[in-house]
Amino acid sequence: MLEGERVIAGRRVIWRIGSAADAGVTASRLARACVQDLVRDHGLFPWRGIEQDDTSTKPRFAGAPDADFSISHSGAIVLVAVAEGAAVGADIERVK
Repeated sequence: MLEGERVIAGRRVIWRIGSAADAGVTASRLARACVQDLVRDHGLFPWRGIEQDDTSTKPRFAGAPDADFSISHSGAIVLVAVAEGAAVGADIERVK
């Protein structure tokens, strides 16, 4: 796993990239675990999980309305970004 942190437009953004195949789990499971780990490891806010109002809305952090996360995966490769005080988007694509 690789991880980094940047301040963009005054907002802290933390990201992690890794391989689900190396972790022995599905990409979805690795991504959600990475989101939780980033929040906890960097002390962003108390972890209360992820919630989703319905299937037409983006999931969000429970109890942290001023934070956002983005998950992207291509095959077994997973990219996760977490931001404080701003929306964030992450995208990863496999190059052929």
